[in-house]
Amino acid sequence: MMKILPFEEIIFHTALSKNHVLKILSNNTGEPIHAFKYTLDHNKPFEGSVSEREFKVWRVIRYRNSFLPRLIGVIDEVDDGCNIKIQFRLHRFVSIFMIFWFSLLGIGCLGLLLIIMGGEFNIFMIIPFGMFLFGAFLTILPFKYEVKKAKQILNKIFEVEV
Repeated sequence: MMKILPFEEIIFHTALSKNHVLKILSNNTGEPIHAFKYTLDHNKPFEGSVSEREFKVWRVIRYRNSFLPRLIGVIDEVDDGCNIKIQFRLHRFVSIFMIFWFSLLGIGCLGLLLIIMGGEFNIFMIIPFGMFLFGAFLTILPFKYEVKKAKQILNKIFEVEV
C-alpha cells in the first residue's frame, strides 16, 4: 500500500544508561509553548513531555509549519545501553485533515478517470490530479525537511549515528 501521509521510524542505539538518556531528553525539552504564550527566548531544541519510559516532543521552530513532525519515542534498556525507538508523525489534526483532503480528491480523480475513459476530455479535468500531487508534495517535503533537522539534533545530543 502506498503511503500518502509521511511517517518515519528510527532506532537510536546509545551506550548511555536509561536514566542518562531521560536526563538528556529532559534537559533538551521545554514545556509546550501555546500560540498565545509564544516567546523568543525558548532555549531548548524541543518542547513536549518526557516520562519514565517514553516521550512525545516536537522541535521548537520560529516559523509556522503545520507539517512539523511529532517525535513519539520509547526508551528500552539493553545489555550495552539503550535503544531509543522514535516515530515521526504528523499532528493528529493535520493527519485527519489530509486524509479528508486526499479522500475527496481521490474520489474525484476516480470519477474523472471514468469520464475520460468514456471518451470525454476537457483540460480542466486534470485540476483535481494536480491538486492531489500538490497536496502530496505540500505534506511530504516540509515533513522530511523537519525530520532531517530533528535527527541532526538527536544525533548531537546523544552523540550517536542512526
